[in-house]
Amino acid sequence: MSRGLGKLQRDILNTFGEAREYFKSEKCRYRGMAWDGVDYLIHKGREIKVKPHVYDLRASLKYLALKYNRLYSANYVDVGFQASFSRAVKLLIERGLIQPLSMIPLDDVFGGPDMRVVHSLSDGLWAFPGRQIRFIAENIQNGKYT
Repeated sequence: MSRGLGKLQRDILNTFGEAREYFKSEKCRYRGMAWDGVDYLIHKGREIKVKPHVYDLRASLKYLALKYNRLYSANYVDVGFQASFSRAVKLLIERGLIQPLSMIPLDDVFGGPDMRVVHSLSDGLWAFPGRQIRFIAENIQNGKYT
């Protein structure tokens, strides 16, 4: 019987911004990050820049794996930690604390819109995520989670 958020769930919620800034500083890279621009991510072969309130869970996974020392050869994340992270994210979604995005709002696309991946709609640029939950938005605006 659950009484509240677990340690990993709190850390996931509290480190979205830290993870983004850590990887922007070029200290480390993660799969899905573009090589020629630290603000850009690779999504379905296109380099995209997401809106500030959108977070890439791959950055959070890698950042927390570094924090918990759960990396092994060539900076791969431990499989057991990946499973724990996925369960924690699933429960955060069920509780309504984070929201998986059915459309990803974009600030920019390197090389311009490509109708196969990026769509230019009346209210801006959008991309459709795949089946995997990768991009999320927080439902709570300010403060730390306890």
